[in-house]
Amino acid sequence: MGKTIKVKRLTAAQFRKELRSYTREDLSSLLEGVYTTSPEAANYFNIRIKGTDFESALLKEVKENLRDCFYTKRGKAKLNLPRAKEVISDFEKAGPSLQGIIDLRLCCLEYGIDIINNYTRLPSSLFSSTDRMLQSIGKVFQNIDDSEEGTLLADQFRGRLENAVKGYNLEEQWFFDQLEKELREMRWLSASSAGSEEAVSSSVKEYADSVLAPLTDSAPVLPEEDVTLYYDLWFPLLDFVNERCHINELRDLHQQPELDPAEVKDIADALWADVTLIDEYLAGPGAGLSPEHKSIVSGWKNCVSGRFVLERHLKKGSILISIEDNTVYQVRGIKSSWEEMFFYMQPPIMIVATLLPYRGIIISDGLVSSMPLSFGGGIKKTFRDQYNSAKTRKQIITSLPSAAGC
Repeated sequence: MGKTIKVKRLTAAQFRKELRSYTREDLSSLLEGVYTTSPEAANYFNIRIKGTDFESALLKEVKENLRDCFYTKRGKAKLNLPRAKEVISDFEKAGPSLQGIIDLRLCCLEYGIDIINNYTRLPSSLFSSTDRMLQSIGKVFQNIDDSEEGTLLADQFRGRLENAVKGYNLEEQWFFDQLEKELREMRWLSASSAGSEEAVSSSVKEYADSVLAPLTDSAPVLPEEDVTLYYDLWFPLLDFVNERCHINELRDLHQQPELDPAEVKDIADALWADVTLIDEYLAGPGAGLSPEHKSIVSGWKNCVSGRFVLERHLKKGSILISIEDNTVYQVRGIKSSWEEMFFYMQPPIMIVATLLPYRGIIISDGLVSSMPLSFGGGIKKTFRDQYNSAKTRKQIITSLPSAAGC
C-alpha cells in the first residue's frame, strides 16, 4: 500500500511574506489567474469592486439556484439538501455582507418550511436541516457586536423570521413551537423586539382619544403600532361574523396561538359577500369603539375583491392591476411586504385578494392566494403598459373611501 502524500501549503503569514517580494505586474498576473480559475474568487472581487449592486444581482441569481434544490420547474416539491448547502456555501465564500448571508439562509429556511406546510410523509432530514438553518441565522446575529448593526438587521428580518416559524401544518406543530422558541432566544431579535413589544402592545382603547391621521410614511408595510391596531379591529369583527353566520368552529381569534388561514378566509369570505354585517357589528359588539376606529371598520364596506395581477414592487408598496376593470392600485402589506410574501415568485403574479382602506392607504385583508399561471412576453408587456399609462396619467389608486358612502 502506497504512502499518503500530504501537500504542505503556505501559512497565511508565509503567504503575506511571499507577496511582499512580488512586483505590481506579478501581483496583477496572480490575481488574474485566481479570478479566472475560481468562480468564488471572481464573485469575491466583483463584490468588492462593484459593491452592493453586484451582490444584489448575485443574490438574486443564487436564490434561483437555491429554489431549484427544493422545487421542480413545474413547482412540485423536491429535495436536494446537500446541493442547497453547497449553494449557500459557495455564495458565502464570496464574502457577502451579513445582510446577504442572512437573506439567503432565511430563503432556504422559508423553502423548507413551505414544503413542511404543504406536504406529508417528509424525511426527517428536512426537519433537522431546517432547524439547523434557523440556528445558523442565530449564530450570525450572535456574532454581531455592534448594537446599531444588530438592531438594524433584526428590524429588517424580524417579520420574515416570525412568519417563517408560524407554520400551519397542525401535524407538525411541535416543530414550529421549537422554531419559535429558538427565534425568541436569538440575540438582537429578542433584545430589539423587547423594546418594540411595548409599542406594539397598544390596544384599541389606547387609540380611543387620538385622531388617526392618514399614514404618510413611505414604508411598504404598516408601522408596528398599526399592525396591532389592524388586528385588534379585524379579529373581533371576524369573531362576530362567525358567530352570526356559523361558518366554522373557530372562536376567539385573538386568543389563538396559531390560526389556519383557510378557516380564517372562510369567515372573511362570508363577510365580503355581505358587508352589511359590518353595520350589525358596529351597532352591537363594536358599538363601544371610538369614532376613529368605527370609521376604519365602516370603511371596509368599500372593499375591492377579485383577481389581480401583482405587476411590480415599489418602495411604497406593490402594484396590483384588477383583471375585471384594469384599475391600477398601489397596495401596502400589513406585517410583511408583498415582495416578502411572494419572495419565491417573480411578478407578474395572478392573485386573488380583497383590498381594504386603512388610514388613507390601501392594504389587503391578509388572506391572499396566488394562482398557478404563467404569462408570455406579450401579456407581460400589456401589464407594464397599463402600469406606465396609469403612472403617466396619475391614475394609480393609492386610497379607498375611509367610510361607507364617501
